[in-house]
Amino acid sequence: MVQECNFITDAWAKILSQLGQSLSYENLTEIYSKMEPSNRKVTKMLHFSDNLSNLEREVMNHLQRYVRELDKVLLKKFLRFLEFLDRPDVLLKERRRNLSSRKRGYYVKQTALQDIQRPAGRIVDDAMLRHIEPEDHQLPNQNNLKRTANRVREELTPNEPNSFYFKLDTDYLQCDNFLIKDIRVDDQRHSVFSTPGQLQLLKYAKKWFCDGTFKVM
Repeated sequence: MVQECNFITDAWAKILSQLGQSLSYENLTEIYSKMEPSNRKVTKMLHFSDNLSNLEREVMNHLQRYVRELDKVLLKKFLRFLEFLDRPDVLLKERRRNLSSRKRGYYVKQTALQDIQRPAGRIVDDAMLRHIEPEDHQLPNQNNLKRTANRVREELTPNEPNSFYFKLDTDYLQCDNFLIKDIRVDDQRHSVFSTPGQLQLLKYAKKWFCDGTFKVM
């Protein structure tokens, strides 16, 4: 349920008014500045064992130097990382989300290469159904996954024909029996496509209806 801003203000007005009587602006600013992370404060937060080997002590020195050289943005990210370490349940959920994200990406890429005739949208829909965990509250952008599928197919996709003398890549089409005949007469060309099932339907049909395409390129 979403509450109006006035409701929140009224609910906290009494508490904040009492707090304001005993807490000045200068005191509040001082509390905030003490809570603001700094390189020195974070470095002091790091605790190490007294019995460290030479290699472990070298790692300790590198970590302390790394923290001292962080800017404010990276320092806050580093603290967020430490917070995850203190919360194994949160860290486990984050790892599961990352794992499901990698599984989705891998499934999209492999399926796009193995089944080149399958639309990218259908591949993404299947990936979403197969690799969505209950912890995935933030769903991935499906358009990005579609672009991933189309991108991995670019190297396999034949070039667009610019004349009638292009070569039909049956290996890419993955349907050897789909091209019935490629007829060439002088400078004219007619390619006949069909499936065995369609030929059977024509074989037993009593009436045929024909249509023509008079402009191809």
